[in-house]
Amino acid sequence: MVLAKYFDQQATIQSSKFQEKTIVELGAGCGLVGISIAKLFPSSKILITDLGPLVPLIEKNIKLNGLDSSQVIAQEYFWGNEIPDSIQADVIVASDCVWVPYLVEPFVSALEKWANPSTLVLIAYQERSQISQNSFIEKAQQKFDISSIPPEEMHPRYTDSRIHILQLRRKNHPKDET
Repeated sequence: MVLAKYFDQQATIQSSKFQEKTIVELGAGCGLVGISIAKLFPSSKILITDLGPLVPLIEKNIKLNGLDSSQVIAQEYFWGNEIPDSIQADVIVASDCVWVPYLVEPFVSALEKWANPSTLVLIAYQERSQISQNSFIEKAQQKFDISSIPPEEMHPRYTDSRIHILQLRRKNHPKDET
């Protein structure tokens, strides 16, 4: 919900920042974040991914929200597997994917595979496991520059000292306005 609300805030502040982009959600669960982004930024293409058993639920939620399959697609993706050559992600989003230690390495591997030098990665998480959080930061810092989204840029009702949104960019990425 925190990341969905962050995008809701961004839609009013910087409405063009996420328009006409290819946005990939990793570890989507029910697809809340990707569906929210699709509704807020209708000119963007959204790929919502998770494990195979969750894809039918995501597809159902896409239909229930009246979204077109030409804009939003649900697809199985197992972290670390190869990605389709046809998809170049402008933005990658993930929410609550940094919570158990054994998933950190495959998650970072997935980020490395999906992110090109200009891709913006936004990750929201609630502090649950200091070990997982530290491991994620340590592994991600090897390939990405990491900064925190300040709480004042987050939705005020969804801000807490234990909730974070991180912005990642590949090291040596091109400089831009974000």
